[in-house]
Amino acid sequence: MSFANLIPVQKVVRERNGGVAASLQKLGGSPAKLHLTFKAVLLQELRWRYDDRFAVLLGQREDLGRIRLRADPDGSAVLVRRQIRWDHDFGDINLGIVSVFPDRKEASANCRLLRLPEGWVEIVLPRWGHAGGGARRGPGRPPKASTDTTSPSETSEALP
Repeated sequence: MSFANLIPVQKVVRERNGGVAASLQKLGGSPAKLHLTFKAVLLQELRWRYDDRFAVLLGQREDLGRIRLRADPDGSAVLVRRQIRWDHDFGDINLGIVSVFPDRKEASANCRLLRLPEGWVEIVLPRWGHAGGGARRGPGRPPKASTDTTSPSETSEALP
């Protein structure tokens, strides 16, 4: 008889497309706020409940455009129930103003979701989340035009 060591293979990451979306919402002149939206089916699969709190990690440098969430009673983010119609509800996490993302409205777009060890879930944001730049105007946008209404003759000095 002969035996060999068995080393169990752990599935580190399980990927899921759909079920989670991200958007930048902007009202009036206020800065854009990042919202993560979860379908009810995904919330059941993750065993998350409304009013659960989450620890949040924001990717930097090469991980820009990635957000990690993990259930944590002392977490800073809260999963809130939203309802479109009486028969259609979903979860929403408002992460507020995140300065590394552009300061503009971005429609809700599907994200990739990765399950990581130790209860972490990683969300890969749409393309606008990877642009970074840190400029509150957003990448590639020209600066606002000057609002100076004085004419050049009023501001220039008379020549001798």
